[in-house]
Amino acid sequence: MHLQLTDVVRQIDRLPSPNHVALEVMRLCSEPEITISRLVKLISTDQSLTAQILKIANSSYFNFPKRISTLERAVVVLGLNLIRDIAISLAFYSFYKGFRANKYVDFNYLWHHSVLSAVVASGLANKFDTENKHQYYTAGLLHDIGKLVEAEVIGKDFYFLMEKSQDENVPLYELEQKLLGFHHAEVGSTLLGRWNLPDYLVTMIKFHHTPNAFIGEPEMIKKIRFLYLSNVVTHFLQEEFTDYSELLEKEPQFSHYFSFNYNEFEDLIHEISQYVEDHRQLFEMYQVG
Repeated sequence: MHLQLTDVVRQIDRLPSPNHVALEVMRLCSEPEITISRLVKLISTDQSLTAQILKIANSSYFNFPKRISTLERAVVVLGLNLIRDIAISLAFYSFYKGFRANKYVDFNYLWHHSVLSAVVASGLANKFDTENKHQYYTAGLLHDIGKLVEAEVIGKDFYFLMEKSQDENVPLYELEQKLLGFHHAEVGSTLLGRWNLPDYLVTMIKFHHTPNAFIGEPEMIKKIRFLYLSNVVTHFLQEEFTDYSELLEKEPQFSHYFSFNYNEFEDLIHEISQYVEDHRQLFEMYQVG
């Protein structure tokens, strides 16, 4: 395979772009000071997105006694961070859906894994890093976006690597690095950089398979490791590992970052599983259209 990351990057600009409002929401919410009025003004420019948010706000999941008829009221009742997560999830479902016709990627699996990873990352942040919960949600949602790019730009080669990864029980990113010289996390982070998304997001996604490769601020090291953990836990919940022993065998680097014993990890899985179930009805509503 005679490819370079620059060859893939050159093709990025011809790919469909996500809802520009969603990108602006992510940029806005990365600022230290954000007001309800600014967020409402931005989201209100997209009538379809506004209608979808109000539909979710009035769903049985929240079961408010009075109907919420304005976006302003929805933000007040649900909070800035939840509205942000809903808006981003709805917009990126539409973006991912644009790749449904691509035969080299399983759209349904990839979207389900992505949104489940977002919820898992949010649940872990609830436990370990509450202050940055919204950052983990977004990073979890977009951590595998590079796979969409590879499926579109180098479809047959990407499909071959996916099959080889499953047949040989080798992590996809390792095969990509060996045979391509780069992997989907690098492709995804490059894409997000081209969209001018926050640096923390670009960095978390670039290193989520290889936390040890990042050298920098301790706070960012922590974020990268917990995004890595959320991905591992998500795969565990999707029954791609039978137990903790198999996880350690397939992910030997896991024990370098986390010192869970068997019971502690089982307790964590149980807690996050409950968190996912508590939010399942909500994230299933993101699949619209």
